[in-house]
Amino acid sequence: MLLLLIVPENRASWYYIINETSTRLFSKASRNRNHFLRLHHKIFKKYDQTGGYPNETYDKGNYVIAGGDFNQTFSGTDTSMYPLQSSDLWACGLLDESSFSDSFTFQMDNSAPTCRSLDRPFDSDDSTFQFYLIDGFIVSDNIEVETLRTLDKGFVNSDHNPVYMTFSLKDAKHNER
Repeated sequence: MLLLLIVPENRASWYYIINETSTRLFSKASRNRNHFLRLHHKIFKKYDQTGGYPNETYDKGNYVIAGGDFNQTFSGTDTSMYPLQSSDLWACGLLDESSFSDSFTFQMDNSAPTCRSLDRPFDSDDSTFQFYLIDGFIVSDNIEVETLRTLDKGFVNSDHNPVYMTFSLKDAKHNER
């Protein structure tokens, strides 16, 4: 699932929220970083009324948040507490943060895993169980992230734990760069 929120600078006319699910995200091809970036750029372009990508959308005065299951870990996130337990298991890719402009931050909370392996039934007492950090947010720098927290629900409803973020919009002066 990918959530995209674009809020226009004047905030009086519309709010844009996209909830996108693509089976291609879960294919073996998604392990390729370039394929992943092309797919997400397509999603941004498809739903962005200006026809641009996140950087172009931001440059036009919009606030941009993209969040959800990226099936990748952000390159600046410490995932050492969730090492790959076996080479037989799926290994998530790495989303290179430098592929985006400096106008974006990458938000991923590593205090609890965001995803668990589906190779066997979940057992919270099994120290060899595979966990991942693949859910988070890409946030434009005109947005202040106030809270970011993975809610450790023990995977009772899904193979993912929810990730909670609160934020506020900064003054829209970023176009004066």
